[in-house]
Amino acid sequence: ALDKHISEDALVTVGGVNRKLLILAMLVLISIGFIKLVTLLFSDIRSERNVKLAVLYKGKEKEFEAFVDSGNLAVDPFDKTPVMFVNKTLAESLFGVDAKKIITPSESDYELKKRLRIIPCDFGGTFKTLTALRADGVFLILKNKKEKISLLIAPDLDTDSFGGYPALVPNSVLGK
Repeated sequence: ALDKHISEDALVTVGGVNRKLLILAMLVLISIGFIKLVTLLFSDIRSERNVKLAVLYKGKEKEFEAFVDSGNLAVDPFDKTPVMFVNKTLAESLFGVDAKKIITPSESDYELKKRLRIIPCDFGGTFKTLTALRADGVFLILKNKKEKISLLIAPDLDTDSFGGYPALVPNSVLGK
């Protein structure tokens, strides 16, 4: 099609503007843009993702859905285990204690204290120290199949919801 509309002397034009060639180039660019737009609209890529998780703690298992966030880069500084943030309500139902006790356990609560991890985090220039817990097991549920993943759980007392979900899980645990 290009050979039909473009002659050799059109390519050698000096100082002038070849309007036919410019129009053809614009049509090609618009066509490519339209094709890319259509493929984005009908592809499986979603801007919001969630996963179903199960947490096992002291013999009790709790299932819930969590929002997947690629910006959650919090990790344990010693073994690089990713950290999942949970709201106060979910933390209390997972661990069976008040969320404030998780963050500041009493001296006599040895079982809870041995599971604690201190996580330094940068929240957009503001540095905070988080308290996270290691559960007996965290499982990713995919189509009736459970896959064990390594994940720490940090209660966030200031946040009620993470995009409508009770938890915020990092994208790194999905292995993608």
